[in-house]
Amino acid sequence: MQRDGQTMMAKKIFWEAAEFGLRDGLYIPMRQTDMSYSAVVLSGSCPELGDPAIRITVEVLGTHFGLAAKRLCSTPNQSKAHLTRRQRECLLWVRAGKSSNVIGEILGISPATVNEHVGGACRELQVSTRVQAVVEATRLGLLDL
Repeated sequence: MQRDGQTMMAKKIFWEAAEFGLRDGLYIPMRQTDMSYSAVVLSGSCPELGDPAIRITVEVLGTHFGLAAKRLCSTPNQSKAHLTRRQRECLLWVRAGKSSNVIGEILGISPATVNEHVGGACRELQVSTRVQAVVEATRLGLLDL
């Protein structure tokens, strides 16, 4: 009985997608570590999936975005990362769109010191860029005041 429900739900999803002009696309199944499945569905009016280079690119991007969504939706584990008060302050200003020069003026420190605090936060959060640091710190609840 559940299979029929899933089949009916799948038909409904495809019918609704077709109403919006999304008639073709690619379904990328992803097996999770807990042995469950998730999927990324990319669709459009007429994707050129016959070209192997485009198909591989789409599969890689679909997998990347699927894993990124899973990571962002996962339960944060706050115990792994610890940011100093100054690192959090700097990341809050980065999140507000301020440059290192402006953050330095606001906090009364040099831009180089701001960069040291942001760099330390990046290392602690195991990310490469200040934008990634803001995203990860926000996800972990480290920028909540």
